[in-house]
Amino acid sequence: MFYLRIGPKKARLIFIALLILAVVALGFCTSEKGVIKSCYDDADERRNFIRVHGFETADDYTVKTVTIPLVWSDVYENYNKLQKNQGYDLSLFKGETVTQYTYEVTNYPSDEVVLVHLLVYDGVIIGADVMSTAADGFMQGLK
Repeated sequence: MFYLRIGPKKARLIFIALLILAVVALGFCTSEKGVIKSCYDDADERRNFIRVHGFETADDYTVKTVTIPLVWSDVYENYNKLQKNQGYDLSLFKGETVTQYTYEVTNYPSDEVVLVHLLVYDGVIIGADVMSTAADGFMQGLK
């Protein structure tokens, strides 16, 4: 049998090296606002992100820019509550212009049109929702 002995000094060096690697890795997926989320710079990465959460989407999507207001109405406060329940917080992005990607869900178990919105800032997903376009529709978190 083989045993590996690591003294406290070597263990400390290994811990520091692993910590440095983690910080470097997170640096690639951290926005300038300090939000650490997965980076999604292209359509395939975003569609895979949506797929992981159980939704299939059409290949095409729409893109628009959205400015998150500095002063929020009750609508934005409630929307941010939905985001916070998923681990996002749009209050960090007040006044910022973000990109909204909209995909149509193709595997929703009813005939209504259901959309997924992803809010992306600096290549980082900062918010997401699933919504029905029906008059009596719904809005929920992606997660």
